[in-house]
Amino acid sequence: MHRRGNFSDPTGWKAAVTALQSSPAAKPIGQIFRTRVRATLLRRRSCPISLLVAELFVYRSLMPASADAVYAWHVRPDALTRLTPPWENARVVERGGGIEQPGSRVKIQLRIGPLKQTWTAEHAEYQPGRMFRDVMVSGPFRLWQHTHLFVPETKSSSWLEDRVEYEFPLGWFGKIVGGAYTRLRLARMFAWRHRVTQEALQRESFSTATR
Repeated sequence: MHRRGNFSDPTGWKAAVTALQSSPAAKPIGQIFRTRVRATLLRRRSCPISLLVAELFVYRSLMPASADAVYAWHVRPDALTRLTPPWENARVVERGGGIEQPGSRVKIQLRIGPLKQTWTAEHAEYQPGRMFRDVMVSGPFRLWQHTHLFVPETKSSSWLEDRVEYEFPLGWFGKIVGGAYTRLRLARMFAWRHRVTQEALQRESFSTATR
């Protein structure tokens, strides 16, 4: 005898759902599912917008000196002045300490067209011969963190790597308006800085060799 199927529930899904809902474990399962969904939504909502609008710029060059020597060159009091490109119209107006004094700050006055702006950076961290980091305390960006890395290659050469993490004010709008311009400006500036560093190290190496 052929048995007629249940056309209103051909797969038996409704019956299975009804049985699950009527079981003692149904409520905890539903609560767990809702809790997990809610937690996922909260994680998405709490995701900082800075992860989406922040940018990372990296510039790396091979230096004709050891990592310790390149680091020592950057520790010098006049290094920042020597590394500032002439077209940047920037000058150090106040200095509270060197890169090996965490918490010390340096103030730089920038001129952008007819406007003047003060940039305050804090020396946040350092490892002798390997790295140091500066963090913007006040200035034109929402976030600016510059890490200088000195990576050994041979006894007489090393890699100088500058990593700049930055975030524009006004979120996406600031990134759209200033993103391309800032990347070009950083590329030009660090190309100049690395060339100045290379030439200075080469001169010092030649001077030492001829003594």
